[in-house]
Amino acid sequence: MDEINPVQVQKYLSGVAYPCDKQTLIDTAKENGAPPDVIDYLEQNLPDDEEFESAADVSATLS
Repeated sequence: MDEINPVQVQKYLSGVAYPCDKQTLIDTAKENGAPPDVIDYLEQNLPDDEEFESAADVSATLS
């Protein structure tokens, strides 16, 4: 994946139960087959101490 955007990331977060934390999002992405660059993107761009209420919340944070 050359350029990662929040819309592309969302397909790997399918099935996540909100609210959730960063680690839950990363674990879900891994379970859904996200490539390493998407996992790295999530690890680098999601804050450690935030709880996410929805997919829109995640997208807004990543934008």
